[in-house]
Amino acid sequence: IKPLKTQVPVFAEPGAWADKLAQLAGVDPTMITKLALGFVVARILHGAFYVGDAPRLRSLSWLVGMLCVLALIVMAALKVV
Repeated sequence: IKPLKTQVPVFAEPGAWADKLAQLAGVDPTMITKLALGFVVARILHGAFYVGDAPRLRSLSWLVGMLCVLALIVMAALKVV
């Protein structure tokens, strides 16, 4: 089986897609930075809570990260419309 060859880079993290969408839509860079940092902090905490065997905190940190991504996507959509 041959791997697929693509010209477009593939981002595994949803935060990277949301960040690029927000930049292209013209969302305020300060807000993008705050939400992107919130996403990164939430992901780091998610890993720490995984290692520390804290499932509720791990789920909460995942939710916070996804809310940061969702906020970026919504802000980008509102700028485009």
